[in-house]
Amino acid sequence: MNHSEIETALELHQKAFALLLESRASGHAGSHPFDEAIIAAWSDPHSCIRWVISHCDQLPAASRPRRDQIPAFSQLLSSLFATSFSVSKTKREGVMRIQVRALATRRLDGSRKSSHAKAKELEAAKVLRQHALESLMAECGHAPRREALSSLLRSPALNLDLTLWTYAVQLVNRAHYASQGPAAYQLWLDLPEKIRRDLSADLIWQARRRLIHHLNSSHHPITP
Repeated sequence: MNHSEIETALELHQKAFALLLESRASGHAGSHPFDEAIIAAWSDPHSCIRWVISHCDQLPAASRPRRDQIPAFSQLLSSLFATSFSVSKTKREGVMRIQVRALATRRLDGSRKSSHAKAKELEAAKVLRQHALESLMAECGHAPRREALSSLLRSPALNLDLTLWTYAVQLVNRAHYASQGPAAYQLWLDLPEKIRRDLSADLIWQARRRLIHHLNSSHHPITP
C-alpha cells in the first residue's frame, strides 16, 4: 500500500460520505428520491456500482467520482452501511420514514448497542491493529513473535500511530473489498478529533514512518 493509494481512498471516501449526507438531508439521490430502494441499491457493492454507473452524471459535482474511480467509490459508499451508518424505519404521523444515522451507539439495524456489543467492537478493532502491525513487521523483515507483538500493542507511544495506520489500511481495503464492519469505525472514533479533522495521506504516511523507525530500532531483521 503506497501514499497514492491512501490519498485516493481518502478523497473517494470523502466524496461518498458527502453524497450520503447530502442525499439524507435533501431527500434525493441525484434525480431520485432517497428512499428504501436507493438504500438497498447502495448497501450492496455490486448493485451500488451499477447504480453509480447509471446515475453518475446526475450526482453533485463535489461528490462525483471520475469514471475510472466508480468501482472504488461505490465500494466505499456501500461500506458506509456496514461500517458507520445504521438504517431503520420509523412511522410518524402515519407515514413510514427511513432513518440513516451514524451508529456509534447503534447496531446496523438501528437498534441500540448493548455493552457486550460495544466490547466486541473494541476487541475487533484491537485485532485489526494487530494484523496491521504484523504486516508492517513482516514488511520490515521482523518476525512477528507473540511476545514482541503483545508488548508493541500495549505501548502508549505507538498507540496513536498504529491506530492511524490501521484505519488507513482498512480504508484502502474498503475501496476494493468488504468492510470489516463497525470495528473499522471504532478505529476512527479512537482517533483524536484534531487528527480526524486534519486527516491526510501525508499525516498517515508520517505515522507509518514513525512505526517503521520504532520497529527497526527495537528489532533484528529476519535472517535466512
